Parts: sequence; C-alpha cells; structure tokens
Amino acid sequence: WVWRVLRGEEVLTMAGLNIIDRMAGHATLILGVLIALSGGVMVSMGMTLQKKAHMVKPKKKSSVFVTPLWWIGSASLGIGELLNFVAFAFAPASLLTPLGGWSVAIAGLLAIKILGERPSRTKMIGLALCICGTMMVFAVFPMQHIGDGVVMTAVELHTRFFKRGVFRYLMGQLVLIGLGILLDQISDFGKKSSMLYLATCSCSEGLSVIAAKTGSIFLRDSVREWSTAHLSYFAVVVIVLAVTLPLQVVFINKAMAEFGNTEVVPRHYVLFTLFTILGAQVVFKEFDSDKANPIGLVFAIMTTTAGVHLVASEDEQAKTAGDEFESELPA
Repeated sequence: WVWRVLRGEEVLTMAGLNIIDRMAGHATLILGVLIALSGGVMVSMGMTLQKKAHMVKPKKKSSVFVTPLWWIGSASLGIGELLNFVAFAFAPASLLTPLGGWSVAIAGLLAIKILGERPSRTKMIGLALCICGTMMVFAVFPMQHIGDGVVMTAVELHTRFFKRGVFRYLMGQLVLIGLGILLDQISDFGKKSSMLYLATCSCSEGLSVIAAKTGSIFLRDSVREWSTAHLSYFAVVVIVLAVTLPLQVVFINKAMAEFGNTEVVPRHYVLFTLFTILGAQVVFKEFDSDKANPIGLVFAIMTTTAGVHLVASEDEQAKTAGDEFESELPA
C-alpha cells in the first residue's frame, strides 16, 4: 500500500494519513525502547567493570580509581545513563521504567561471564523471570495509541504543568520527600523498617524521571524549533535533578546499610516503578486509552519483582557464605 501511494497509483486519504501517523508513532516507540535497552546494557556493563576493578587488587599505595578498568566502567555507566535520559523523549516513562528487569538480567549474565560467578539454579530462574517480565511489559502496553500523542510535545507539556491536579501531585511529592527526611532525622523508624528509606528514595526517583522526561522532550523539540522559553524549563530540570539525585544515593545507601539485599532490592524496584508509573499517568497521561491494560502491567511487574528477589537473595547468600569463609581463615 505504501509503495503504491509513493508511486502515485493510489490516493492518500485521511485514513491513509492516520495509518502513516500510527506507523511513525510505532517507529518512535521502537526507537525509544531500543535506546533504553542499549542504555541498560551499558549501565550493567559499567557496574560490572567497576566491580571487576575492585576485585583486581591494585598495586601498593594505589587506588582503584586510577585503574583503566574502573574508568572504562565509569564511562560505560555515564553513557548508559545518558541513553536512558534520551529514551524518555521517544517512549513513555511507564513503558521504559519496568525495563529495569532487563538491566538486572544483563548484569547477572555479565557477572557470570566477567566476574566468574557460579550460575546457580535459583539465580538462572530469577534471570529468566526478569526477562519474561520485560517481554510481558511489551505485550500488555497499549501500543495502539502511541501515534495519538502519548509522547507529548513541549507545548502540550507546558500546558499540562499548569493543570491543578498536576501541580498538586508535584507538591505532594515534595511534601512526602520532606516528611521522609524529617522522620529520618528525628526518629529511628528507618532502622526498624526499610520502607522509610526506600519510599523517600523512590519518591525522589519519581521526580527525577519526570524531570528527565521533561528535559528530554524540551531538548528534542528545541532541535526542531528553538524557543527562549525552553531555557527556564532546562533550569528547573537541572535544579530538580541536582536535589533529587543526591537524595537517592543517600537513602538507598542507608537502606542497604541497615537491611539485606533480599529485602531492599525487590522493594526498591516495586516502589520506584509504582512512583514512576503514577507520575507518568498524572503528568503525561500515558494511560488515557481504552486499550490500556493496567492489570497485565501489574502482573508483568510482579513477575519481574519475583525474578529480582531471587537474584538478590542468591547474591546475598553468596556474600554471606564468602564472609563466613573469610572469618574461618587463620589470621
């Protein structure tokens, strides 16, 4: 049909234009997903190489930070995060965020290949569940309305930010983060339950995703048509990221210090995904479609969470066994 239209043998009707718009929307979606998957591979590779650099004992009085392997890993990590940022301009955040299971699976496979970890049955089942969960996200996501404007333009997004519901949601996020910081300072609740640290961290990450997607959309549209009004949005995005990113590092490290991987990693994945999808719905209206399948998406996330839990529990058991072996060695 497309070939006949290009040769002038068939008239391009309004229905034909709708088909072309939908095809372009699907192409944009595929591009965003491929960028995100590539970013996940680069991030996993970077973290694995950094771990390898720590495992290789450096020379006396030298730091791991001067080894070429660590810098290669850092560069790979930076490129991966940049690709993840760019992907938000081409695909919905509610589709890209659950793809975190893909990164977990790639990291597990790289650990077996590069770090020499033994592939146990539990870990392989967990990796398989992560991959299956990622594939299920694609299967249940409403691709039919991608061409209808799920990926917003800068003008549409500017209008959305002045909606009362969006403003209240963003203010509520800031209040929750502030409350988490306050409770951490005046109480020891964070040492009794990991939910305080993880909820504060995930809430900050949700704002970071909204800021990153906003910045990527305005950057994408600035290439097409530059406007001085975009500068104010870029400034806000930089400020939000400068505040939320350090908070994420602080609170996730507090959670990891007080609780084990088996508890922290799956809970963090679920909370981060939920905050991101909720923000994507409120700010970007990514599920305003009769074709949306939230139950299927929840099931896909639960499948990935089960895989992440198995991988994290296996890693923690291996770490515990290694610590016990080292403690039994003679001094």
